[in-house]
Amino acid sequence: MYRLQDRVYIVTGAARGIGKGIARRLLEEGASVWIADIEAAGIDGTVEDLSTLGPVAGGLTDVSKRHQVATMIAATVSRFGALDGLVNNAGIAHHAAFIEIDDDDWDRIFETNLRGAFLGTQLAARQMIAQGTGGSIVNIASTNGMRGQPMLAPYGASKAGIINLSQTAALELGRQGIRVNALSPGTVWNEMSASAGWDDALWTAIRSHNALDTFGTPADIAAAAAFLLSDDARFVTGTTMVVDGGLTARQLNIDEAIQRQSTTKPQSIES
Repeated sequence: MYRLQDRVYIVTGAARGIGKGIARRLLEEGASVWIADIEAAGIDGTVEDLSTLGPVAGGLTDVSKRHQVATMIAATVSRFGALDGLVNNAGIAHHAAFIEIDDDDWDRIFETNLRGAFLGTQLAARQMIAQGTGGSIVNIASTNGMRGQPMLAPYGASKAGIINLSQTAALELGRQGIRVNALSPGTVWNEMSASAGWDDALWTAIRSHNALDTFGTPADIAAAAAFLLSDDARFVTGTTMVVDGGLTARQLNIDEAIQRQSTTKPQSIES
């Protein structure tokens, strides 16, 4: 399908994982894609890897810095001529007991996850309004933004904020033809999951709580993002699409196991 033919999109946090999967799907559907990330080597490798699929370029961007987000948007428009949509995917997480979370970790997670989504949405919307073309913005939230989970308080709170941010932005930007939606993945298996340091028994327990008894992949999230960006979703805004294999359809009983694993080996994860 070429639903996104000749359109231009930015994907943040796209050097690997879900972001890279989304960039790949958008290129496959005919779009031009600007890849943003904080890892220079990752950007170069991903651009090279995806270059056979379509027009792709990228640059270093710290999404928590307004001037860097503005530069990202300006560079995209300069390279490809316009901006039709944005996927705010960049995000980080850190496992820590609630009573041990320090201010630096809290601030770092909120600055990247929630402030990053705010800046991207605001500045992309300004560009779209200036163009007079409308557009679509997809903010990657999480099922953790829909329920609590031990060891992930700042991550979950930031993702809950992304859901509300998306709803509010959708209400304010709809008259300008700009749709804003949140996309909440469940457990997605990728290189970041593999490096978490958890044992096979825990991963098996997590997987078994999905109704489909399997993990998601970056391609699964990318398919949903491509739909939300396309004209097939022209009447969809201010919503949260959950792509979790049925994870949130049941009451979970694995929190204790997750907490036990996490307290033995704190992890930081970036996407």
